[in-house]
Amino acid sequence: MEDLHYDQFMINIISGAIAIGMYLTLPVLGYLADLHGPVILAALSIIMFCPGYLLAAYTYKYKMSYIHMAVSFCLIGCATSACYFCSLLTCAKIYPERKGLSISVPVTFYGLSSLILSGFVFKLPLFQKDSSINPDLLISDATNKTTLDTYKVFVGLSIMYLILGIVNWVSSVFVTIEKHLLFSKLNCNYPTQQTSETTPLLNDVLEDNDIIDSSESDSFLNPDQINDHNKNFKNFLNDNSMYLLYGAFFFLAGPLEFFITNIATLINIVGIKDNDIIGSILINSNETNEISLHVTLFSLLSTISRLVMGYLSDYFLNKPKDSKFKVSVITLLICCIFSAIVGFLLITLNSSFFSLITIFVGSAYGGIFTLFPTIAATVWGVEILGSTWGLFLSAPALGSLFFGLLYAYEYDHYCKVSISKFQNDFIYCLTFPFSVMTLGFITSLILVILCWKTVWRARQIDI
Repeated sequence: MEDLHYDQFMINIISGAIAIGMYLTLPVLGYLADLHGPVILAALSIIMFCPGYLLAAYTYKYKMSYIHMAVSFCLIGCATSACYFCSLLTCAKIYPERKGLSISVPVTFYGLSSLILSGFVFKLPLFQKDSSINPDLLISDATNKTTLDTYKVFVGLSIMYLILGIVNWVSSVFVTIEKHLLFSKLNCNYPTQQTSETTPLLNDVLEDNDIIDSSESDSFLNPDQINDHNKNFKNFLNDNSMYLLYGAFFFLAGPLEFFITNIATLINIVGIKDNDIIGSILINSNETNEISLHVTLFSLLSTISRLVMGYLSDYFLNKPKDSKFKVSVITLLICCIFSAIVGFLLITLNSSFFSLITIFVGSAYGGIFTLFPTIAATVWGVEILGSTWGLFLSAPALGSLFFGLLYAYEYDHYCKVSISKFQNDFIYCLTFPFSVMTLGFITSLILVILCWKTVWRARQIDI
């Protein structure tokens, strides 16, 4: 905002472009991954990461229009999703009997990367510059009076993702080759056998002396596999519970994505700066409203939540139905939704403890993005997880864009005019948008319970 003179509306357009790149492309990416394997996603991530970050660096250096920045971050978002989906689908299909952990571990490292970058890498002298601009709007070091050199960060990320993309592509090639050999063997020996939800992508059915029919290995795909996938996906689209769950994800994930995108402006508005006692204890800093510290706290809590929810969902899903103590995945999801409700209610009430808000929202974010794909894999199967979860992930894109524009309108018209006063009247400028988002969380809670009690329980789906 300070360097490029973008207003809040422009920033939310850019964040909307990120969401579009990350989420609206996922149905296509998931479909490609289901049929062609993860290697194609690894290649796409290389193609889009480097140009995206280089365009962002060029736009920042020469102070170009926000449209250019939006295009660059749309490419970055799409590349991020391709890289993320490549890892998630590979793990989920290799270990289908451990849906929770196979999904939560790659998602955990996906979130952990932001913690490492913001907490350690971007604090290196290589990425710092002397500056006297507003420290509340950039990641800053209060002791050394240095600020992040955004241009160097973008260039550094383009180089880093080029290297990581190549490594990811090479590793994905091995997975694709193993899958090719496995399906060739199954097609030769069991031409009428269909793989089930619990059939691993890789197993030990292939020995060194296996003989693969060359006619079967000429092509990775065959018409039967494509027809089976399309049939299962059509059944998924005809399932009424899918639309209920999609609506729940829209009202739930959209505001959560919006929160992390707009955390810089929220820190400067919500509550009274000097009274953030919990933040002072947790962060151990006199400048408790620094964005980097809250991003680190958010990433830490979301990472812990991903691992905990992944482990718990696996533990309870694999317990016998007649166990005395068994908690459903839906119950875990309801706990995460309540955490999000509490966090946004604190913002609505203009709470002084922003670190507490970050804890609640970060915990909800990590758990929700672990449990929703686990539910999708359990209800509709691992074989089409790329297509099903990819379709679901379009909901956060639409949700974050809608709620982000709502917030931007309220911010520019009511909050921005007195952003430096830090008075209690800020509750007025944020009460309406965050009340709407909180009601959205409650709506998502009702929709999830409706799916669980009326549809899945009638089908005897153990979830």
